[in-house]
Amino acid sequence: MHWSRGAESIFGYGSAQALGHTIGQLLIPAERIAAEAQFLRETLEKGFATFESLRRRQDGALLFVDVSSRVVREPPGAMPFILHTERDVTHLKVQRDAKLVEARYRDLLESTADAIVMVNPSGHIVFVNGHAEALFRYGRGELRGMEMELLLPERFRNAHVTHRSGYFGRPTTRTMGAGLVVYGLRKDGSEFPVDISLSPLALDESTLVMSTVRDTTERKRIEQTLHEQSLELARAGHLVAFVNDLLGLAKIGAGKIELRLVPTECRPVIEEVASSLRPLAQGKGLELAVALPEEEIMLRTDRRMLSQIVLNLVTNAIRFTERGGVRISLRRHTAVDGNMVEIAVRDTGSGVRPEDQAKLFVALTQVDPSAQRRQEGTGLGLHLSQKLAEALGGRIECRSEYGVGSTFTLCLVES
Repeated sequence: MHWSRGAESIFGYGSAQALGHTIGQLLIPAERIAAEAQFLRETLEKGFATFESLRRRQDGALLFVDVSSRVVREPPGAMPFILHTERDVTHLKVQRDAKLVEARYRDLLESTADAIVMVNPSGHIVFVNGHAEALFRYGRGELRGMEMELLLPERFRNAHVTHRSGYFGRPTTRTMGAGLVVYGLRKDGSEFPVDISLSPLALDESTLVMSTVRDTTERKRIEQTLHEQSLELARAGHLVAFVNDLLGLAKIGAGKIELRLVPTECRPVIEEVASSLRPLAQGKGLELAVALPEEEIMLRTDRRMLSQIVLNLVTNAIRFTERGGVRISLRRHTAVDGNMVEIAVRDTGSGVRPEDQAKLFVALTQVDPSAQRRQEGTGLGLHLSQKLAEALGGRIECRSEYGVGSTFTLCLVES
């Protein structure tokens, strides 16, 4: 019904914005609504009440207030009004909490090896230990009373105000920003990566949050170094695969490939390949499924060579599939040239355009050069697999729909 200039100054809302709204709608954090209702009942019952509470400004910042409320009836017997007189005591609250923390916990917090920052519900720092002051490069006592957000780069501050308010509503011990890269901001403006663990601390009538802050600059440097080394190894592994494929083709071309044709059960070969490549698929978030018949399917073939072909086809399918999965199936059927055994590898990758399908089995040909560079293929896998299939008296067929996926099928004559 009335909103003074002092209220405008403290809470940020103009009179036109405030009139007609409840205090709860404008100022009271959700977790304080029940307590505020109790204060209202007390005021109506006694005619007056005094209490300390937390308010939220228009800009989202929290502040502590001392409230004096009383019932006003003008004229006597008319509908009662409640007059709230509210005074910002945030600074006084910080000083009071700081004295309590230092009296009870100072020696313990100074002895820990971690940087400790303690914040009250309004987001103001009430205590930091020497490690925190050194980490953020502030002098003794400079951080007390400062808003916590000033220790974060500006791009994170608005979001942090919301997260902090939510945390005080349901305080638990947890890691801040799990799964995200969190940065601290030093007094000189430099940024550094941090891990922050949060723990609530009950302090008389209020709850503080204790933040344990660790500088992860060195750890991030080591992680980056390991990442770069792993990329180098991945490029050494690509080279090894390329050389091995070349050697395999050279043997086939020279007629020096040796076949050890023995009765071979197909199911175990497929299961072994699937088991070995499942971690690769799972690492990309793909499903690697196997569909095998209950009947035993035997081939007189070179087991090692059969395994190599299936391994190449499944590896290729995983490499060029970004979502969905890969499915390996086995079946026997009767064809014009006798009983055939087919091992099919179907993927949900990008597929191959019809005009490019003829290039698939050509050595050192890239159907999609940009994708090939991304996936680090050797350019020889399908060509080598087709040559190996021919050495076993079979062939590899491809059916592909661009944008949908591909199926590569190894066809061998059952003997």
